Amino acid sequence: MNVLLLAGLLFLLLRRKQTVEGVPKPLPALISIVETITDIVKVVVLNRFPVIEKISGRVAGGIDTVNTAVAKAVSCITPPLAWAWLLCLILTLTDVFTPLEMANSYLRSAAHGGTWLLVFFAARRFSWSYTWPARLWLASVAITLISAVLALWPLGLPFIYYIVSFFAPVQPWQTTYVYFQRGQSVVVDQQHRWQRAHHRRALIEPFTPFFQWVDRQPYLPYNQMPVKPTGTGWQVVNLTFADSKLEAAEQALVRRRQEDEHCYQELYRRDDSLIRIGRHPELVLPPVSQRGANTLGFRLQSAVWATRACCQEPCPISAVTASWKKAQLPNKYDFTLQASPCISHTCQSIYLVVCGVAGPGTYRLGEYDAATRTINGSFLRLSDAGGIYLSKPALQLTITRFDTVARVVAGTFEASVVSRAENAPTLAVQQGRFDVHFDSPPSR
Repeated sequence: MNVLLLAGLLFLLLRRKQTVEGVPKPLPALISIVETITDIVKVVVLNRFPVIEKISGRVAGGIDTVNTAVAKAVSCITPPLAWAWLLCLILTLTDVFTPLEMANSYLRSAAHGGTWLLVFFAARRFSWSYTWPARLWLASVAITLISAVLALWPLGLPFIYYIVSFFAPVQPWQTTYVYFQRGQSVVVDQQHRWQRAHHRRALIEPFTPFFQWVDRQPYLPYNQMPVKPTGTGWQVVNLTFADSKLEAAEQALVRRRQEDEHCYQELYRRDDSLIRIGRHPELVLPPVSQRGANTLGFRLQSAVWATRACCQEPCPISAVTASWKKAQLPNKYDFTLQASPCISHTCQSIYLVVCGVAGPGTYRLGEYDAATRTINGSFLRLSDAGGIYLSKPALQLTITRFDTVARVVAGTFEASVVSRAENAPTLAVQQGRFDVHFDSPPSR
């Protein structure tokens, strides 16, 4: 639609009329009738009320003075505004029809708006007919009104979006993903600000402080890496626009998380492939460690319950959610470990709570402390498709490392759990081990 309106402006440049030779034939008769009626009213009113004649004379003199001043002002500002319109037209045509886009949203809005607002000054300065500017404005108003009516249905929304994006002082395209960067030049995915279904992939290079060169490229599925641009100095970013603004160390952590997520997706696809050929993938117990490896696992009878191994070290994505807080007793801490290991789309849940930890040592569920007259509230809860299992007082947990400075806790445990179902047998939890790192200081 904007292209059609701009085409009208181009036609205005090509069709220049030096003077208006006359008006349509019906108009002189209508004007003559109005003037005759006005003269009759003046004669009747002024003869009856002489004071009105004096007042009207002064008012007429004031109006003539104002009209003269306005005419002089218009004649003074017409030349610069006419040339300003020509500059706005050139900038707008460049922005719409060439790969050069205005980088400054306010300059873009001023150029687009000036193309319409200043067209009558241009017609006056260059002695064009006022017919075409008037028709251009009427067409714009008509299209806007029709689009407003059609906006009640999805059919009219694109017209409204185009009009708003053409004149509003905001960039219509928003960067969502950055693939490569060389100085201020970038290869990005962008999404239209108002029409979210519209995307583009482009190489954007600054051309001047006010323009940028936009080289559109074939749009591939979201986050699929494009071909690296030719030339030296290009660096791989491969981050969302928000992440690309982070510090270098934080960007590295985000990339490692992306790589590990990709690794987990590959593990799940491998599990699905094994299930399709009739083989059941098995989890493997993590090794016993004390370095904050974020692992948790044990054997429930003969089945292994364990977190999936990280694809890289140190593990950027904690497979275990660990939290800790200061206990009510001095120099003691409570911590909670949660994990949801999955094979394909079947997941288990592990929830381990340990209370009153002061350092390395052995802790039991429900053990009575005569000195503090408290009961240790540690427990283990498991759940899977077969139900929920709760630990019995026989839970024994050994803390092998508890480092409040490095925020690492590691240990082993043995327990017995029983299902909530009636007459359910007791199941043995053996070879339990955990090694986790707390991301934040203990809460109070």
